[in-house]
Amino acid sequence: MTKSTKAPAQDKTAARRLAEAFSADTLDSLIADAVKSGTPIDGADGLLNELTKAVLERALNSELTHHLGYE
Repeated sequence: MTKSTKAPAQDKTAARRLAEAFSADTLDSLIADAVKSGTPIDGADGLLNELTKAVLERALNSELTHHLGYE
């Protein structure tokens, strides 16, 4: 028996909204800036890692605020 990896509908909606928040121009600009500054796109010090870190930190902060009931 294999475990399903499908995300619930609300998770897909949240992920879609997050992806749509970045226009193609914004993403192109981020990538161009990374290339221009010598920042790798992937890897430990890369753009993708930094974006992932920023999103996770915001989500965790929001969850903590919601859990504690204050900011």
